[in-house]
Amino acid sequence: MNYYEKRLVTKMLAVWVSLFASLLILWAGYRGFLMPEIDKPAIWFQRSGSVVILITVFAELFVIKRLRSISDGQEITARAKFKNYISITNIFDIAMSLIGTVVWGYGDLIYMEVLS
Repeated sequence: MNYYEKRLVTKMLAVWVSLFASLLILWAGYRGFLMPEIDKPAIWFQRSGSVVILITVFAELFVIKRLRSISDGQEITARAKFKNYISITNIFDIAMSLIGTVVWGYGDLIYMEVLS
């Protein structure tokens, strides 16, 4: 693996770590982890959706955009080699953005529906 391929893999790994962190935040929000005593669990889960959106926007702006803006010839070759992985990463980022948006908007209702 050459320098450009390692750099590309490192960027994709950063995206996957941030997206995995967003899944953990959703789980922690659902379980009430670090919830203040004055807050309700349904609202805490709903707030976790906003944090997921922040993480996915970070992943999109700072990492995925850089994956798309490769200009060097060897980097283009490396990108072609990992095209499928980059596509899967983009799809997962979009999915997490949609999930975060739904949880942020309707998390309290989702929480109450799941528990009833």
